[in-house]
Amino acid sequence: TMKSSPGAASAPYDLQFIDTMSEHHRSAIEMAKIAGEKAQHPELKAFAGKVIEAQQKENEQMKAWRDQWYAGKPQAINMEMTGMQGSMMEMDNLRAATGAQFDLMFIEMMTPHHSGAIQMAKGALAHAEHPDIKNLARQVVIDQQREVEQMRKWAKEYK
Repeated sequence: TMKSSPGAASAPYDLQFIDTMSEHHRSAIEMAKIAGEKAQHPELKAFAGKVIEAQQKENEQMKAWRDQWYAGKPQAINMEMTGMQGSMMEMDNLRAATGAQFDLMFIEMMTPHHSGAIQMAKGALAHAEHPDIKNLARQVVIDQQREVEQMRKWAKEYK
């Protein structure tokens, strides 16, 4: 399991959000890459590709902001941030799953993972200082809520 960076909770909120959401996205990208290789349903493979593309783009944007606003500051991943608890799951079980079991497991892991990102983004809407972060957070809520609804439909279909 991941641990918070030393002193993360005392770093500026926006820095904590950038570093923590970037880490959250990295784990979603990792899960989606596995799904891109192993998913049985073509719509799930396509979905995984979109997750990778969107979250890599967001990570690049957050890295640019970090470099601009917090150059030289130590890493501030805060595992206590709203949305992080329980959203960093065990990848080994996902890698071991195959066939229809894999597709369902991916959905059952990615749905709460996205829900965690939505919670974290809502926290940023309330607490972030930079308007750019609030705009990104707004988009995360919109995009990932739509994706959660889609995954819930697939979960019912795939069972």
